[in-house]
Amino acid sequence: MTLGSSNIFSNDMNEVFNLKKITDVDNSINVTFEHMGLLVKEIRDSLERTLNALYEQNAYALRTEKRRSKRIQRWSNIISANIFKTMRLMEQNNIKIPSKYSNAIRRLQRLVDGHRDIALRSHIHVSNHHKGLLEVQASELKKAQKLLISMLADLETAFSSKDLSMCKSISQQSKELGVLSDELNEEQASRIRSEES
Repeated sequence: MTLGSSNIFSNDMNEVFNLKKITDVDNSINVTFEHMGLLVKEIRDSLERTLNALYEQNAYALRTEKRRSKRIQRWSNIISANIFKTMRLMEQNNIKIPSKYSNAIRRLQRLVDGHRDIALRSHIHVSNHHKGLLEVQASELKKAQKLLISMLADLETAFSSKDLSMCKSISQQSKELGVLSDELNEEQASRIRSEES
């Protein structure tokens, strides 16, 4: 069940993502990896559009991305259910289930929740006519955006190509993003204390 088209998200994904009819373990694993790659690509593209709309104070584009985040959430729920189906198939076939499967569900949900929060908060900020970002805030956010988008692109490639050797590099990027996030939060807290922001 190869999906092929990169424009697959224009279809009804609830139907495409559903693995009801798959009974072969290998096929189920392969399709689930492919679906996760497509989902990460959609999240990456949406985050790019969301952050660019935030910089431009484009309320219409942010409303669109907020709606898109709800669809992504539904697709994520279906993919999570498919991972459980795959685990059940593995169990029925006496195949040892790696702990990575349950971790994948948890991490996928965190990624989707983070995407939803960014889209929602950006939309609320602009639609409530708050001031745009300071130049320094936009500059800092663009640093984080660059690292995040690069990490998601690698994650998408790892899922799509089923190349788990990339996990170490992705994990390192995630740590770097966490360090950068802490630094930027401290910078923002300092601006708030000085009433600059």
